[in-house]
Amino acid sequence: MTVGVVNGSLLRLKIGAANVLKATNCKFSHKTETRETASKDDVGDSKTYDYAGFSATLSSDFLFAEGAGGFSGLIASQIAKTKVAWIFGTGVVGDVKLSGNAIIESLEVDAPDKQNSTGSLNLLVDGAVTVGVFS
Repeated sequence: MTVGVVNGSLLRLKIGAANVLKATNCKFSHKTETRETASKDDVGDSKTYDYAGFSATLSSDFLFAEGAGGFSGLIASQIAKTKVAWIFGTGVVGDVKLSGNAIIESLEVDAPDKQNSTGSLNLLVDGAVTVGVFS
């Protein structure tokens, strides 16, 4: 189990059975949708809120590469409109493991002359995020 502040190089985004190949950054975002619950019966000017739902996204920046977890598999899933299984975490036994299904919202490649080709990926989580631990 990882203890203390987690080094960002340990956190990975896995799609299907493979890590996003040559990832340089990855991000998970979980947002709360709210509804206002204030009424005429409330005293004062304060607003009150409650949970209405959740939405989540994942993203990754990577060096353009081929192989398991590479560009060709990602774009093939997007073109086929296939929902992908994802896992986000360190992979270390006992650490938090986030997982679920998602659609590939966007896939981008940048290929500047005489530089590394890079890419980025955005996923929209389909349904609930499962919170567990790596075993």
